[in-house]
Amino acid sequence: MENISLVIVMIMELELILIRKRHLIYNKVAAKEENKDAQKSLTLLYEYSKDTQNSIYIANYWHKKVIKNGFQKVKKNLEKLLKQQENLKVIQFI
Repeated sequence: MENISLVIVMIMELELILIRKRHLIYNKVAAKEENKDAQKSLTLLYEYSKDTQNSIYIANYWHKKVIKNGFQKVKKNLEKLLKQQENLKVIQFI
């Protein structure tokens, strides 16, 4: 019975990973087509991603694009990410 529960949990985790990947792919495609909601979604997906170094750079790109498209509320997030990006550069330099 315990093995079955473990298998069910593993399947659920894999399904969640697939859902996240599909969501990311959909948003990338829609964002490149200038879908503002998808662009905002990408800022969050990359901002809170676990792959910190690359994600910060990508999140900055989408934040700038969203701001350029008229969504000014994300400026504070961008400022925070730019500081994190600068800190990463300092850490890499050391």
